[in-house]
Amino acid sequence: MESPTTAPTPESSPKTSYPPTCENSLSDFLGSHPHVQFIRYQWVDLSGILRARCLHKTHALKLACTDQPLRCGPITLQALADNSIMPDLPRSGVHELHPDWSSLRTLGCGRSAANATVMCSIIERLPQDENRPNSSKCPRQALSEILNLAARRWGIQFLVGFEVELVILQDNNNRKDGDPLLVPLGSGPGHYCVASMREPSFQYLEECVTELISAGVSIQDFHVEGTTGQFEIALAPLPPIQAVDELVRVHDMVKTTVKKHGYIATMVPKLPQLHQGSGEHIHISLSPTDHEDSFLAGMLHHLPGICAVTMPFAQSYERVGRLEAGERADWGTENRDVAVRKIEPGHWEIRCADATANMYLALATLLAAGLLGIKCQRPLRSSDVSLASDATVADSVDIPEELPRTFGDALQLLKASSPDLAQLLHNDILNYYVAVKQVESMRMAQLDQDQVDRLMVTFF
Repeated sequence: MESPTTAPTPESSPKTSYPPTCENSLSDFLGSHPHVQFIRYQWVDLSGILRARCLHKTHALKLACTDQPLRCGPITLQALADNSIMPDLPRSGVHELHPDWSSLRTLGCGRSAANATVMCSIIERLPQDENRPNSSKCPRQALSEILNLAARRWGIQFLVGFEVELVILQDNNNRKDGDPLLVPLGSGPGHYCVASMREPSFQYLEECVTELISAGVSIQDFHVEGTTGQFEIALAPLPPIQAVDELVRVHDMVKTTVKKHGYIATMVPKLPQLHQGSGEHIHISLSPTDHEDSFLAGMLHHLPGICAVTMPFAQSYERVGRLEAGERADWGTENRDVAVRKIEPGHWEIRCADATANMYLALATLLAAGLLGIKCQRPLRSSDVSLASDATVADSVDIPEELPRTFGDALQLLKASSPDLAQLLHNDILNYYVAVKQVESMRMAQLDQDQVDRLMVTFF
């Protein structure tokens, strides 16, 4: 659960803006990977679902040669987790997928060796807007703009690391009425216990890690986590966009590798058959650390609303509590009971997050809140709960706000925070995100538990 990060210096960090589309980048990649036949143009939608269109390499090369995007219908950000679409879907117009060729990566060995992926930003062109290019709803672009703003205005650079918690599930062949469709493949003791490494499921975790390392993913460690067959893979820190790109690939490769054996790897935050939830803790470090208190104060101030982005489904809120997501918008040095664990100067772990989030948007919102704290010189008034006595906490200038206990409450808090966050983060994306999630949550609530569980473990 550590995933330590060391903040970069501005001079040594990669640029966060998208590099230009380049035929040579794709040609060189294909020359080095002759088995690759197909290129997936991928994006993560506002529901946190990974989506893609697959191109044969010849067509991808043709587009790259002429610097053309891939054109699709205006549905890339409007499809919902129940497989319906937003009611206001435009009947005409186009969404362009613009590949960032620096994100081009392979997807493993075997049948997967024929596939590579490239992450895309989305530009919308609608007739009612005179077909003007509009990227204000693209989560990846939102993160890029926040990073550029941080570097340009304050000279701040970031590194980000993720902890991926997962469980391997199997069909419940002895199911009776009321029993879950899926149950954990392993159920040994947790807390780093070696005995659980003898469970059948651990061999598939090892295979996943081997595949990831072979594909160039930098992994710090993997281990037994919870008591219902839960594992964790800690990823090495990277600049934010590259970190999320890597996380998307890790999710995809882990689920694909386990599926080959007839099982399901899931990072769903909470299922009825599991005793504890799965989070996806976010490590954020910034450099320089001169304004770390104001940055932390900004994050904490908006954290209850940001939960709607970092924990975007009803199941997410079953994790709110000590040792999982925290209970309040508070912080503590090396304290895992709270929402934000401080690890070292300028380095925090955000614990109220899970794998159902669109991490491009989650990071963009968290960083915007922190930078807004710097912009407003917000003082850090809440105490370090690891050092404070009960009397000190009682006398604190600010009593930390409770984290929302339902997704509906979180959405209302996000709406309240949006005008402030819009000072740095394009307001269109938060407004549209709220609209999408309001419709989606109502439709998901109409499904029975088995339908919801199936959808969740399929996507996440």
